[in-house]
Amino acid sequence: MSRLHSECRRLYLLAQASSAATGVADAWVNADAQTRTLMLQMDGTGGWPALGGLWRAVQETLELPAPAIAVSGREGMQLWFSLAEPLPLPLARAFLAGLRRRFLADVRSQRLQQWPPEQENIAPGPPPQVPARCSPSPDSGENQADGERWSAFVAADLAPMFDDEPWLELAPNPDGQAELLARLRSIPLADVRRCLALWESEAATAQPPAAMAASAAQPSAPVEWASTHNPAHNPSSASDPRQFLQEVMTDPQVPLALRIEAARALLSPYPNR
Repeated sequence: MSRLHSECRRLYLLAQASSAATGVADAWVNADAQTRTLMLQMDGTGGWPALGGLWRAVQETLELPAPAIAVSGREGMQLWFSLAEPLPLPLARAFLAGLRRRFLADVRSQRLQQWPPEQENIAPGPPPQVPARCSPSPDSGENQADGERWSAFVAADLAPMFDDEPWLELAPNPDGQAELLARLRSIPLADVRRCLALWESEAATAQPPAAMAASAAQPSAPVEWASTHNPAHNPSSASDPRQFLQEVMTDPQVPLALRIEAARALLSPYPNR
């Protein structure tokens, strides 16, 4: 295994039973629909000021480890976040949604891409435009985008130079790429919980007073949801609190605050987890 792939595994990959059941294979998403990799991409040119602002805010405002910076080789620039522990995909999306609302609110949504994508079901596999051969199959050659345009991780002080042309004209040096990744650290689970609580608080305070009053006066949506998800109508949920919380977290009809509360409960340690 190359040093670069070792660093990619340390930061982003998950061990998963192989199809032949003879060992383990690397994956971006495991069989439990969890990931350790989050990515935000700004399409087009001139996006680094906004993305660079997010890169700084993550460290200065949220006090999180710096994400990796990458050029996609095609569309734009990327930030790659590493998680210390696997996170369910709905929580991963909630974390990215919080970053976008707080730090990229002025950016048109059409310019932003993310991984994991916003749709509910994704197959195990690498995120699109994986930089620098950082994939479960590092020799696949899928990181060269078009002709002589290559994707790669880049240093923060060099990132502005790629704002108009987000690619390398030569294949990146694997040892140099590994050295960039070796300086990075993963986001601890406690900090993930802290940020999700922050997103929940900001979502609650951002609701207009009139809407809050109307919601309090007409609690029809929560009541309707509760009636269709009553444990009495679902014996498996009644006997398995973890499954019930999973259903709450993944149900798009549930208010966001309740989904985040369910996610926080799932992340909290408790007996027989």
